[in-house]
Amino acid sequence: MNQQEIPFMIPSFEPTLSGLPYLELSNRTFGRVSHYIHGNIPTIRNAHHVFEMGKTCGLLLDAFSRVNITSPASLVPFYDYYRLHPLVSKSTVESFIKSPPFTCDRTEMDFVLNSVNELETLLPPFSNLPMQIIHHDLLLTNFLIDEEGKISGILDFDFASWDWRIIELANCLQQYIGPKDDLFNIKLIENFLSGMSTTKARFTIDEIYAIPALTKLLYIVRLVLRLGKYLSGFDNIDLLQVTIQQYLFKTRWVENHKQELIYLCKKYVVS
Repeated sequence: MNQQEIPFMIPSFEPTLSGLPYLELSNRTFGRVSHYIHGNIPTIRNAHHVFEMGKTCGLLLDAFSRVNITSPASLVPFYDYYRLHPLVSKSTVESFIKSPPFTCDRTEMDFVLNSVNELETLLPPFSNLPMQIIHHDLLLTNFLIDEEGKISGILDFDFASWDWRIIELANCLQQYIGPKDDLFNIKLIENFLSGMSTTKARFTIDEIYAIPALTKLLYIVRLVLRLGKYLSGFDNIDLLQVTIQQYLFKTRWVENHKQELIYLCKKYVVS
């Protein structure tokens, strides 16, 4: 990626003084040193920032499409979500949803369980969708923007892997679905797509129609990863509860507004 012509910086790691690629720290974790990327986290309250994030996402997708991968099979895609964490399997997720370690609305948890089971039938028709390397985590906090209003850097490539290309767009769009009025959410999504339309990034109509199902997939992935961290002792139960709440709200919002969402995607980013 560092050899691609892109107008923003990405982390570039430096070797240690002894020439090693990383250090083992006193708490038995590992650390690496990256060069500094100047900038601040953008805000969705600034329309120009949202436009620039859409543009940058498109530029990154185009740059990733030119990266040659010798063995993509070694990279775990999100659609293979039960391989994303060693402590989480299908039975682990089902047991958690059936008997969560917190007080909950049983009807809502049954809805989540049915959605998890339904996902297994929703995903197979997408097997022929275009694939490439994607970032997987192009959320607000992984962008940096400079004083001139240009994206100066993209961070956190930990989840980058070979996957369905459209997952990148689905993941970007879901972050603009908030508890404010629906018109506000739609305007954010259109602004982002307008920015992306200035790049070469384009999708097929089949990819666009997959977005509602892939929104569900993205939150099942979050559930798997959060549950794995909780079982490992790294996350508290509150984060699991938030993940469930976000799943319920965002997947329902996408389902209720999928016609508007598909219309905007067709308008701006369908080839």
